[in-house]
Amino acid sequence: MENDKLPLIIDELREQKKYLKKQTRLMQLYSGLLLILIVTITAAALFLGPQIADVLKTTQTVTKDLEKVASELEGVDISGMLANVNDLVSDSQATVQEALRQMQAIDIETLNEAIDSLYQIINPLSSLFRR
Repeated sequence: MENDKLPLIIDELREQKKYLKKQTRLMQLYSGLLLILIVTITAAALFLGPQIADVLKTTQTVTKDLEKVASELEGVDISGMLANVNDLVSDSQATVQEALRQMQAIDIETLNEAIDSLYQIINPLSSLFRR
C-alpha cells in the first residue's frame, strides 16, 4: 500500500519542485525590477537634488519678499492717498473749467479784426524787407 502511494508522492514532489522553480524565477524577476526602480530613484534624486534645492531657495526668497511687501502695504494710508487723488482731480477740474470760461469770454470777432489789421500793417513792411 505504501508502495502504491510512493509514485504519487514523487509526482507531487516533482510538481512542487516545478512550481518552486517558477516561484524562484518570479522572485528573481521582481528583485531585478526592484533593483532597477531603486537605481532609477537614486539617480533621479542625485540629478534633481540640486535643482530642487535651488527651487526651495528661490521660494524662500520670494516668500521673504512677499512678506516685506505685505508689511509695507500695511503701513500705507490708502484712504489718505485716495483723498489726495480726489483733491487733485477736483483742482484740475476747477482749473479746466476756469480755462474754458476764459476761452469762451474771448471775443472772436474782435480778435479776427485785430489779426486782419496786423496783417495789413505787416504786409507792406514785409515787401520792403524782401527786396
